[in-house]
Amino acid sequence: MHGLVIRMLADLVTTPELARELGVDRSTITRKCQKGELAFVDRMPGYNGNYLFDPDYVKQLLEERAA
Repeated sequence: MHGLVIRMLADLVTTPELARELGVDRSTITRKCQKGELAFVDRMPGYNGNYLFDPDYVKQLLEERAA
């Protein structure tokens, strides 16, 4: 079971990865998550924990941005 959970977490996109893909600062991603403007799956523990995003959602964001 733990292997499946780790694999699922590894498939998610982190705040810095999404920021890099969108060409924005990671603080922009954090702010948009806090305002409810971006849908995230979960958040890593800690004050500065990364938000985690579904890869399909990220793909959708990138497609919308390209259109």
